[in-house]
Amino acid sequence: MTEPQDHLTKQRNGEITVHGLELSINREQLDDWEVVECIAEVQDDATSEARKLAVTVKLLKLLLGDSYTLVKDTLRSENDGQLSSATMSEFVTELFGALNPNS
Repeated sequence: MTEPQDHLTKQRNGEITVHGLELSINREQLDDWEVVECIAEVQDDATSEARKLAVTVKLLKLLLGDSYTLVKDTLRSENDGQLSSATMSEFVTELFGALNPNS
């Protein structure tokens, strides 16, 4: 079986690679009620964009734990010290694609 050609690789034991970063995600965390609430609120059309952003930050902190700062620092270093919302948004999209590759 060949590896995907892009920088998203699903690995065993909750280990995933997103944007070249090896991250360990506790897959049981995806069933945590606070995580479920965050996902529901982000997907709710009635939620304002500002609230969705705040909830997304909370969701990332819940899922990434101590790796949250590493992710931000790495993305920032790749962009001349600037961490744009577009860069972070791209990372979030890639992260959820890696967590749920069948969607």
